[in-house]
Amino acid sequence: MSTPDQAGVASSLPLSFTVAQGRLLMSALAELPFKRVFELIGKLNASAQAPAGVATGLRASFTTAELALALEALGQLPYVQVHALIDELQAQVHQAGAPAQAGKGRRIRSHTP
Repeated sequence: MSTPDQAGVASSLPLSFTVAQGRLLMSALAELPFKRVFELIGKLNASAQAPAGVATGLRASFTTAELALALEALGQLPYVQVHALIDELQAQVHQAGAPAQAGKGRRIRSHTP
């Protein structure tokens, strides 16, 4: 479960991904500078290596900063590749009852191929 920070916004959100979605997110993160993404890549890799990770997909708790970074990375890829994953992430954030602060006020721009 997420824990509220000082502003009352969830400081971490449990999110789950299919294996294909996890690969897409890792591909997107790989396009950003390593020093910005290495911790998040490590967290996702550890989730994938968990005993249930490969068979059922992966689950990881994201801070709002990590979610913002993931959305930034996904925004660099073509829309047709990422729109389903972004929609799924948005649904999970709303289901968790947390406002989508990571992307609030920003539009995700996707580059076309």
